[in-house]
Amino acid sequence: MNYTKCMMPILLTAAALNAASFTNNPVADARVTSTGGSGVGNGIYDETSLNITVGDAANNKNISAGVFIYKLPDLPAENKAGSISATWYYRTLYNSPPNLKICVFFKNTGEIEKEDYQAPADAIKLDFLTPTSASAQLYSWENDAALTAAVNSAYENGMSHIVFRLQLQDMEEGNQDPNIDGYQFASVDATTASIRPSLVIGTVPKPALKLFLIGNL
Repeated sequence: MNYTKCMMPILLTAAALNAASFTNNPVADARVTSTGGSGVGNGIYDETSLNITVGDAANNKNISAGVFIYKLPDLPAENKAGSISATWYYRTLYNSPPNLKICVFFKNTGEIEKEDYQAPADAIKLDFLTPTSASAQLYSWENDAALTAAVNSAYENGMSHIVFRLQLQDMEEGNQDPNIDGYQFASVDATTASIRPSLVIGTVPKPALKLFLIGNL
């Protein structure tokens, strides 16, 4: 009796064992302002200030967003983003503005631009702060699947920088009370390092396919 040896290919899923975590401060931050409730950014301020104020601290309907830009770290080829944590130190509140939201988008420059005021968001966090939120403490946006997915998509599309825009929500800018005021945050230029804005990207292994050949008699 003759027996024929054959080789049967089987695909098995494997994953790299190593993971890493990357912590960064912004490469730039500033207050980007829309004059008179136009909804279009037309001014950049406080690029070297110790604080960034979101809202209308000048009481003149010039609504400001806080823009924080981070360089995306180079991840190991076998890893992807698995967790994101973005943190700010909320200093104080002025008057009683609307709740605060965070919008995230990506670009290939670390420069603050007027267009950052109205750039479309790839991920949004509503109600990050409210007028009743305790001040003089750190707040983080973390463990958000949509944010993590947006970051991984940015890597896949070759984007180099992530932008967090802190802004007022649920408002018609052209019809605001001129005394709306807003929220004040520590900037990357804050004297105390522990209260500067920070971004932590934790990685997880990407799934990988390996080909094994099994011989049968």
